[in-house]
Amino acid sequence: MQQPYRTEEPLLTVKQIWKELDKKISLRQIYNLIERGALSPAYRFSGSRGTCVPRDAVMRYKSRCVIDVGV
Repeated sequence: MQQPYRTEEPLLTVKQIWKELDKKISLRQIYNLIERGALSPAYRFSGSRGTCVPRDAVMRYKSRCVIDVGV
């Protein structure tokens, strides 16, 4: 049986996303971004992995924030 959440791209957990964003926002804010769809697609796993987002989506969000701030 094929697994529905199998993906070839690397996935980041919420804590890894927090570190990737230089710890500038809270974990709760990351969950809010996922719920609003700003970080998508999101995959939810049971166990220690929890919610994961593809690394590519996190990098797109990070670059969009840098452009918005004008750094």
